[in-house]
Formats: sequence, structure tokens, C-alpha cells
Amino acid sequence: MAEGKAVVVDMGAQWCGPCKGAAPYMQELYETYGENQTDVIFLGMLLQNTAGAASTCGTIEEWDAELGLSYPTVPANANGTWNGDGMNLIMSTYDVTGIPFFITFVPDPENPGQAMVAYNDNDTTEANFFVGIQNALTSNGFPEGGVSLGNEEYNVSSIFSVYPNPAQDVLNIETSSDIQIESMTISSIRGNVIKTFNTKVKSIQISDLTSGIYFIEIKHNDGVQKVKFIKS
Repeated sequence: MAEGKAVVVDMGAQWCGPCKGAAPYMQELYETYGENQTDVIFLGMLLQNTAGAASTCGTIEEWDAELGLSYPTVPANANGTWNGDGMNLIMSTYDVTGIPFFITFVPDPENPGQAMVAYNDNDTTEANFFVGIQNALTSNGFPEGGVSLGNEEYNVSSIFSVYPNPAQDVLNIETSSDIQIESMTISSIRGNVIKTFNTKVKSIQISDLTSGIYFIEIKHNDGVQKVKFIKS
């Protein structure tokens, strides 16, 4: 915190279904905020799969490979219980009673070098924690992409935008008048293509999608752009 960075901690276990469901959303946050190369640091703490045995690098590697994760994850325990120093300290300090659990720490502006909790919850319903972490970071001066938005993000918004975001039934698409649309594709956070349109459309029915994070990719005469949206 002394360096002015925010830290997002994800606590889970390899045998926990909701933890597996939440991990790809954490991966998306990790990529959105610069993959630990800017001012937001992401860290996963994983309780291993086999009770009573020590967590190993193999366990972590299997977890990352299964879910396609690249944000750093460390063993949370030394003996297959909740007694690992790091996780145990966090759980006891912040009254954590279940997993997955997410905590976002940001620097305290009144006490440089000290941290305060900006987000503290385990609600994975409709990826609420994803939005909660984003809102906490934004309200404390940590925009997407790091210290400042890159030119690519700015250019994408000038080429096309989607609204409302989050959306429930219909996603509207607004494109620049001087681009020629070749195709539009909606894909899941894991990269699975869900819908494809070979012509320009102004709105897309998304009521049949499950709640979560998606991407809409537009191929046009000047290249390819992708924008994230949330189905509520």
C-alpha cells in the first residue's frame, strides 16, 4: 500500500464449485486492470483438494490449467485445513465464514502506507462480486487498465459502444457511421462463441443468455474491436 497500489484477494478451494465458477471472472478483472503490471494487484489463495495433505505447486498448476488462469495463486494452507497463516489471518480479521471470498484493499488517503477495505463480500450471484470490485476500485481512483486508460480503449469507444451495460433483455449497439461492419460475434468469458451476425445490427436479444460477463466483437473495414458487457 505504501506504493499506492490496490490489492484484490480471492480466497477459495480446489474442491469448491462456486470458487471454480468465480475464478474466470477474477481472471477477467486481472486482465482488465493490467495483469499486475500497473496499480492494481490480484492474488489468489487456494486451499488444496486433498484434506490432510500439504498444498503443492502441482495443485496450483492443475487449478490454473483447468480454469485457464494466469493471475498468481498461492497455497493457502500447510496441512489441508484453514490453519495456513495467510488465509487464517485474513479470515479471522475480516470474519470470513465461507468461500469463495473476495477482499479489495486500497491505500488509506489519510494514512499513507496503510490500507483500508474497499470491498469485502462472498456474493457470487450473477457475478455481483465482479461489479462490486470494479466499483470499489473506480471510486478509489483505480480506473480500468491501470493509472490511465490506453489509446486502444478510447478508440474502441469512438468506433462502437453498447448499452445499457449491464443489460437484461436487449443490448443496443451504436457504431460510427464511417465503418463497414463485416460481422458481429458474442462470446463467453471463456471464449465460446454464442451468437454470430454477418450483417450490421442495432440491437441484439440477450434474454436467452445466462447472467454473467460476455464480449461482443465487431469485425469491420478497419480491423477488429471487442467490448465487454454484463448480462444481468
